[in-house]
Amino acid sequence: MRLQIINAVNKQRNIKLVIAYQGTRYKGWQRQPDVMTVQETVELALQQILARPVQIRGASRTDAGVHAQGQVANFIVENCPIPTHAFADILNGKLPDDIAVRSSVDVPLEFHASRDALHKTYHYRIFNSGLKDVMYH
Repeated sequence: MRLQIINAVNKQRNIKLVIAYQGTRYKGWQRQPDVMTVQETVELALQQILARPVQIRGASRTDAGVHAQGQVANFIVENCPIPTHAFADILNGKLPDDIAVRSSVDVPLEFHASRDALHKTYHYRIFNSGLKDVMYH
């Protein structure tokens, strides 16, 4: 079976983003009512660019204050003239300094960031010293 990258009828494209963020001021990845999340911030930036609501799917949810170096997300666009590779730069111009899109590429229409994840790596840093760590925020 050959996977389809672009649906020729309505010119749908599935775009994968690799996102890095410092999660200090966010209540996690996943959209939640009445709090600021990374997903909502990226979706609002996409909405500014595309002039319509866009829902992105993340590979993982993170808790409040958690940082990520390579969160994978994807979204579907239709009849969009923006070249896929340009989404990273355009989004970075709309996003706050604590969120950065590292890359944007076309993936098969069937791709789903969460279901198609091959592995996930987490690094935990636990400070248990009685001394104040000035680098911890």
